[in-house]
Amino acid sequence: MVARAHHPGVYQAVDASTASDLVRTWAGRHGDVPQELEARLVDHLYAPIRTATRRYVLGELPDDALHDCGPIHIDFHELVLIDRPAATLTLLVAADDWSVACGWSNRPYAQGG
Repeated sequence: MVARAHHPGVYQAVDASTASDLVRTWAGRHGDVPQELEARLVDHLYAPIRTATRRYVLGELPDDALHDCGPIHIDFHELVLIDRPAATLTLLVAADDWSVACGWSNRPYAQGG
């Protein structure tokens, strides 16, 4: 990806409901989410969203924020989750993957890759 400077105003603070809805909408945009995948989303995405003390979502990227191969991420969401009691920062990225268009192979993320 072409490196671009992030500006502090590009991330907006959101509540847990808004962050969860963003991921839920992304995950179900092509139909029902299979039960096994939904269980993984609950454990690995919705739980950290719920327990985070602060949540930020990346706003709309400028037109020149392109991957080296062009606009391969049509649907791209980035959330930063801060959990102060656990002393953790989590970067959550939800995106379609058009990297096949660049000749890259897909990793089986859903299989724990």
